[in-house]
Amino acid sequence: MLSGANGWREAIPTSALDRASCRTLYFGKTVMVFAHRPASIGDVDHILVIMEGEVHHV
Repeated sequence: MLSGANGWREAIPTSALDRASCRTLYFGKTVMVFAHRPASIGDVDHILVIMEGEVHHV
């Protein structure tokens, strides 16, 4: 479970993360971007941004 900046929590199953979409950006912070692609659909459902341990939907 990871805490979001606004206090909510969400479990992120490893299977939901497309690790090929993970990017590390350097703006003084480490940012990881994951595209969630449901296997049954194949399209990007939503984007999870994990910034310094905080999870944000985009």
